[in-house]
Amino acid sequence: MVETFWRYWNRCIRLLSDSQIRHWPKYTARICWAYNAATHDSTTVSPFELHHGIPARDPFAPATNINLEMPLPEFNPADPREYAAAVRTSVIAFTALARDHASYVQQTSAERYNLKGHARTYEIGDRVKIMVPPTAKQIQDSGRPQKHLYFWRGPCEVVEKLSETAYAVNELSTNRRFERTAINLSRFRAVTIAEPPPYDPFAADPFEPNELVAVRDNPTSRFYLVRTLATTNSSISVQYLGCRSANINTAVFRRCWSHAATATITLSHSHPASCSPWTGDLDIDDLDELLVARNLELTHTYRLTADSARQLAAVADELYVFSN
Repeated sequence: MVETFWRYWNRCIRLLSDSQIRHWPKYTARICWAYNAATHDSTTVSPFELHHGIPARDPFAPATNINLEMPLPEFNPADPREYAAAVRTSVIAFTALARDHASYVQQTSAERYNLKGHARTYEIGDRVKIMVPPTAKQIQDSGRPQKHLYFWRGPCEVVEKLSETAYAVNELSTNRRFERTAINLSRFRAVTIAEPPPYDPFAADPFEPNELVAVRDNPTSRFYLVRTLATTNSSISVQYLGCRSANINTAVFRRCWSHAATATITLSHSHPASCSPWTGDLDIDDLDELLVARNLELTHTYRLTADSARQLAAVADELYVFSN
């Protein structure tokens, strides 16, 4: 029973963003309340009802739609409306996890028991997820224990069998190739798999002034965020934005300024003295290979919105980070 609860606890903690995890005690009451108020399969009632004889008041229907694969959204604690909305969203998420947890434990435990003592093999075309452990820097930047970080990435498709225990897979959302041994692969359990549509970088043409775009200097380099300034038939003028954090969900993006005398780059929301905006031109003919994402948005705290972070989730580890 204790192990089952701790697995639920860890799933809830993983929902917290990197800034929220630093204040995790504020969420303990909501996490425990959701667990006590949710109906458990083994008893057909909630722990609260077992203790008090009546069900707990629960305003969130089981069908409440919430994405349990993404961190909870950031919010401004000084804004009462944002704070109230954030509390409600977190309780909905924790309640959804609590309702799902019994079947989740049963399914994952059965898979683990059935795999014990048997070879783990995959065929060409199988859908899998791959183990991608976080780096030491990512762990340090996030402020989380390693066990509270997501390790798996998918869906991927097995494209080649390299040996009896090694496989090559392609990530469907990015078409990136990975090579992993069987121990670092797992079945992708999604009921339905949404095939990503072919990416058309010009689907939202024309580029609008002040549009926030993710772009690379060359096809193999890390990507930046840029603001569009002006567009011609052949090129786009942009100003670069930079950050000092590798975590795409919490990084603060500031405009880049170039020192004429020292050729160094400063990150600042305001215009520093003796500096000019760090700008560049993107050749439209090269955007097929260089453009990562379009129509991104920043919050009032200059962080990516949740929707924009989702667009960049598959390439989050390729963000260019400016050194301090």
